[in-house]
Amino acid sequence: MRRRVNRLLFIALTVITVTLYFGCSQPDDIISPISLSTLTLSAQLLPEAPDGMAYELWAVRLAGTDTLYTSLGKFDYNRVEKLFTDLDGVEREDKNAFSLDDDIFSYDWIAISIEAIAGDDPLLPGPTMLWDLVTDPSNDPINLRFPFSDSMWFSTCRYNMQTVSDTDRYNNIGTGLWFSTYSRKTTVVQDTIAFDSFTIGSTWVDDIGDKSETTVVIDILNPRIDTIDLILGLDTLIHQSFQYEIVAQTFSEPPYLGTSTLFYIQVGEPFEVTYDQFTQDDFALWDYSELGWHYKGWIVSPSISDANASEGDFTLPAWGYTVTGKDALPGYEGGLISTGTFNNIDEPDDDGGKYAIGPRVPPFPGDEFFVGLPNGVAGPLDLVPDPSGNQGVVFISLEPDNFVTDTTNFPLMIFFKALPETPWDPLVDSLDQNTMKGLINTNNPTQGFPIINVSIKRF
Repeated sequence: MRRRVNRLLFIALTVITVTLYFGCSQPDDIISPISLSTLTLSAQLLPEAPDGMAYELWAVRLAGTDTLYTSLGKFDYNRVEKLFTDLDGVEREDKNAFSLDDDIFSYDWIAISIEAIAGDDPLLPGPTMLWDLVTDPSNDPINLRFPFSDSMWFSTCRYNMQTVSDTDRYNNIGTGLWFSTYSRKTTVVQDTIAFDSFTIGSTWVDDIGDKSETTVVIDILNPRIDTIDLILGLDTLIHQSFQYEIVAQTFSEPPYLGTSTLFYIQVGEPFEVTYDQFTQDDFALWDYSELGWHYKGWIVSPSISDANASEGDFTLPAWGYTVTGKDALPGYEGGLISTGTFNNIDEPDDDGGKYAIGPRVPPFPGDEFFVGLPNGVAGPLDLVPDPSGNQGVVFISLEPDNFVTDTTNFPLMIFFKALPETPWDPLVDSLDQNTMKGLINTNNPTQGFPIINVSIKRF
């Protein structure tokens, strides 16, 4: 009996051994499912999350019309030590590795959101700050970047310091800041005093070249002297001119009717009009409002703190803590004041120039610092008060909608430019001098937006 038991045990062990041996050579279509993925993050130029906020890592799956989010946990970042930390500032036990109890290749996106620690929805991400498609990193590296940053590669922004709400283009230079170009234009206007008569004469032609049809004026109606609103920059000029309505007809086969019109009018003496022209280029700035982000204009300068008009303290971007970064931000320790928030660079910002004297302001983001200044300061606030050596920086930040403080900026600067060291003269200075530097996708290790590389292991 003992021999039989031993023999059965031997057969069982043999079966197990053979099974294990041939199991190593099982067909490719017999694969154990992936049940664990590890995502290892490597950050470049990632700022520390502001007080009361944290980052959160998400795996995102698109399921038909639904989007499913799986959180891999909240974290913060120590930019000095380059450490991923918990919300108490202690290095995470898993350091920069994050675990997902699933196969990451069954997801479509990896994203990092910025969350308000108090009151956030644990099932849904806040504004997405960095994202990329899930790919095999060995073939296509996963680099989390700000959404649509590639579309912003050639975006531009300019600023000018002309004031117009005071209706005085020669004084208070340096008291305004508008994200647009400025130029002083001159045109000649000539009013119509009266008209004596007019005639409509017809001529016939047989050929209009390669056109298939032509539309010509065959009559005019209601000739009169009338006033119209002639819009010149920010202003409207009441202009008196000869007005009439056109009667037109389209011909598609010969004979073609052509007309000649002759008016006998009397005009006044020509006069010159000078006006302020604010314009925009093709700025190509993305509207991030649907993703929970907006833009905000700022100035940081010692002249602001000297005047006691500061709203708060400047928060440096991650790259600003380096010597090179600080050199690019002269006067960064000065006072801070905002020009307002906006979603589109070619529209007014949300507060419409709250510090301006009146409503005569450009239809673009910006402000003029005359009245209602912080801390009860009496304006005007001159941003370049000294004959030479002024310091300060104009910049635009990208800020999440859940960033609720008004006393500092969110540490993502999309554009920046130093204030002029000498008082600004928009009547003679070239517009090339106020082109701001773009940062969103510079691929510059010393300046720019954060990038996080993701490596993957699947088990």
